[in-house]
Amino acid sequence: MTAKDPLHDEIQALTGRLAHARDGLEKGAVPDLAPLEPLIARLCHEIRACPPDTARELKTSLLTVIEELDCLEAALKSGLDEVKGKIGEAAERRRAASAYARR
Repeated sequence: MTAKDPLHDEIQALTGRLAHARDGLEKGAVPDLAPLEPLIARLCHEIRACPPDTARELKTSLLTVIEELDCLEAALKSGLDEVKGKIGEAAERRRAASAYARR
């Protein structure tokens, strides 16, 4: 495998897309991750079909993808926790307003 190997290039592009999604999420955007699922499935299939030496050469790039997925997961969980907090606060305000209106 060379640095110009299409599979290696696709893995690097995937890492970039994941980083972009995480950056957008941290800025308040909601990333559309659905298109990544078939891409990742295809890459996994192609990697499984690679000769062992080629697959070993992809290890560093794949570890980078995993690290980026971990960062994206953390950002998603953080956003979810923030939304849960806001929902809880809104529910408390609604209960207080309802109680006040009954008086």
